[in-house]
Amino acid sequence: MKFVLAITFLTITFFLMGQDNILYEQIAFDFYKDKILKDNPPKKTLTLWTDLEAKDYLFWAPSCLTEFRLKAEDKVKTNSSGRTTIECQSDKRFKTKKLGTGTYPRVYLTVSFSTKPDQHIVTVVEIYEHGGITYHIEMDETGKVKNWCKGGWIE
Repeated sequence: MKFVLAITFLTITFFLMGQDNILYEQIAFDFYKDKILKDNPPKKTLTLWTDLEAKDYLFWAPSCLTEFRLKAEDKVKTNSSGRTTIECQSDKRFKTKKLGTGTYPRVYLTVSFSTKPDQHIVTVVEIYEHGGITYHIEMDETGKVKNWCKGGWIE
């Protein structure tokens, strides 16, 4: 009996420990700073809002992603990673602040959202005094970046 309980306990422990929670928002931020900013370096230090945006601007329809089309009847899953903040350690291109504070240009990310199990999209927003740029970063279920695109607006 002890043997069966021990095997059951070990099996459950290994099963639970093997469940990785993929941090889509952190992967998207790392892609943004390592790939996008490398190709388009900022002229000034960016103020990074470390809190993830979960309400406003979440569903900026990424029309530049040809595979992504959001319809009113779609069921959208949000924040599958459970993250609420982004980590940015010792990157001189950023100064970190709480959501809603700091000088321009500002950068924030949305929580991940998806309409399909193999699709997770995170929006990175750069805000300038009179406009901004949005980057939509699409990942698969393992966190591998499949596609990304750039959009923008002017006030």
